[in-house]
Amino acid sequence: MYKKLGIGFVAGLILVLIAYFGMKSDPETQVDVVQQTGPQEIRRTEPPRELPPPPPAVAATYNLSGTLPSLDSSDEVLFNHLSMLLSSVRLGLLNDDQFIRKAVLQVDNAAQGKLVYQHSPLRAPLRGLDTMEQDGRIFINPESYSRYNAYGDLMASIDTGLLVAFYRFYEPLLDEAYMELGYAAGRFRGTLINAIDQALATPVIEGPIELLQPEANYIYADESLESLNMVQKQLLRMGPENTAKIQDALQRFKARIQ
Repeated sequence: MYKKLGIGFVAGLILVLIAYFGMKSDPETQVDVVQQTGPQEIRRTEPPRELPPPPPAVAATYNLSGTLPSLDSSDEVLFNHLSMLLSSVRLGLLNDDQFIRKAVLQVDNAAQGKLVYQHSPLRAPLRGLDTMEQDGRIFINPESYSRYNAYGDLMASIDTGLLVAFYRFYEPLLDEAYMELGYAAGRFRGTLINAIDQALATPVIEGPIELLQPEANYIYADESLESLNMVQKQLLRMGPENTAKIQDALQRFKARIQ
């Protein structure tokens, strides 16, 4: 199980994070930025159970033991870790400045269905949203989903056991960053699970998705889609295949950390 190199700790956040969730919004669908300023009254779990340690061979191979760096100096250690797991291309998808703090902020907002675009732990895809017209109606061009293939493939490559091992190692720093936002100790994992649940509740739309443009921005013609939160709308723009890959990876990760 541990021979396959997954994306480790990153996937637990992305996408998660959102991952997955912090990518810059398409210019045509830009929304106001929502930034967390303090604790919000949303669902929290009880303090989490202790996760089991990884097998000794895994801990030794990936240096998952010893003293953690300080939160302020964690980027160098974290990205050295990630370089063991990711190709240079995939590593280039990540922002390497205060990654843990940005990821925690993104997860906290994602748990409430919100996104913070200018503090994303991920780099945005270069191309914007593509649309097409048919009989005077506007649809998302399915070819535009390909700009998110790298993120969907990255999530699909996860070795869940290795992911949990990396998450366990870095969880104290994640909790520390979460406490900086004003929350109690030991609560980050519950919020991470809440964020994952937001993604898992996103419908996978196989057919064409119609848009309307009443003003400068596009909206979904289907009211049930337009009523989705920001996290779920971001997943819709990734296309059904990428959404399914992300949801599958998050479901397996969630089952291991609950």
